[in-house]
Amino acid sequence: MSLFKKKSNQEKVNAEKTMKWGIAAGVAQAIYIGLVALFMNQINELGNQPLGGFLTSFMFFLLFFVLSAVVSGILVFGKPIFLILNGKNKEAVSTLLATVLVLLVITFLVFVVILL
Repeated sequence: MSLFKKKSNQEKVNAEKTMKWGIAAGVAQAIYIGLVALFMNQINELGNQPLGGFLTSFMFFLLFFVLSAVVSGILVFGKPIFLILNGKNKEAVSTLLATVLVLLVITFLVFVVILL
């Protein structure tokens, strides 16, 4: 019996799919953040015009904030939760770590662009 087992082709395919899901989730989250930033910029330009008063503006902000949290939660945690429910804990952690790593890389790249 060997101390190190060779991975089967199925395990390699699963690992590749896991990484692809993680990368896709990170990129999708970054795109969503960019779209929200563009939307907020457009709303800011309308800031000089009355939007119905303080209460409705505050309610809109809170509703948009909660909706954004739901969308972000689905993008980041959707696939890992699905994998955990199917008993694939290792793949779930790998997917989540890949997503976080992609978000960190994109954050670093945006920071570098801002500094230039």
